[in-house]
Amino acid sequence: MQAKVIHRMIGHAGPIYCLAKGLNPNTVLSGSSDRFVAEWDLQTGLPSSFSIKLQSIPYSLLNLEENQLLLIGNALGEIHWIDTARKQEIKCMKAFSSAVFKLVSDGTFFYACSGEGELAIGTLSDLEMHKLIKVCNEKIRHLTIDLASQTLILSCGDGFTRIVAMQTGNFIAEFSSHSLSSNCSMLLPNGTLLTGGRDAYLNTWEKNGLSFTLSKAIPAHNFAVYDLALSPDGKTIASASRDKTIKLWNSDLEIQLRLDKAKFQGHGYSVNALYWDNQTQLLLSAGDDRNILTWEIT
Repeated sequence: MQAKVIHRMIGHAGPIYCLAKGLNPNTVLSGSSDRFVAEWDLQTGLPSSFSIKLQSIPYSLLNLEENQLLLIGNALGEIHWIDTARKQEIKCMKAFSSAVFKLVSDGTFFYACSGEGELAIGTLSDLEMHKLIKVCNEKIRHLTIDLASQTLILSCGDGFTRIVAMQTGNFIAEFSSHSLSSNCSMLLPNGTLLTGGRDAYLNTWEKNGLSFTLSKAIPAHNFAVYDLALSPDGKTIASASRDKTIKLWNSDLEIQLRLDKAKFQGHGYSVNALYWDNQTQLLLSAGDDRNILTWEIT
């Protein structure tokens, strides 16, 4: 396996916290502490004409192409609804009293999680929030949808991963997944659940009914794991960490490459977000150094 940086996209004036599919082909969206959401061309490495200035820091982005909507969750607990056809905001929803850390959708419902352990559930048909559920007393940093079991997987700041029903939010199961905060999760093609935590571990879990059994515990990084991404072919996993590196793993969670600044001209500070583009096959990473890197992985 080989990796090289194709573009270093520079323009944000603060750390970058989130990445998402762009509004146009071959583009990516980024959200930064400079309160801008910007779009970048993956072929040229240059910004497009689309950008939004917010009143608060964006922590989460969700591009719903079929609905022509872009959802932006900010540090004040607001969700901005952007009509991408008209390039204008159509609604600003006050969902929480603290940051919106993650936004996901199953095509009918949207889900958001907060810095105070809350889960919000709403419908795209009317752009309304219908349920607010207190899940835990710590941050919920990440949400993953499991369509096969019609559940949501919540990564919580108390080190637990919690499973709730889609649409209703009804509690199903919970298990201690990390010794410190559970920061992110991802379902692998074989159905295994992968979690990353503040304890710097990547853990894999096998599901048996409503219980989850630890199958591998990997001391993956030197500091917290912040994000995970899966290659379009499902064969390579990327993990991003506060230790300034990205690591590439095969499907058996065997390390393939360590992308750092010294050897690969990677990031100089914490890597906060990853996005693997299906169309171009490029891996995007962003972090506290205010850079977005475009990686070609072969």
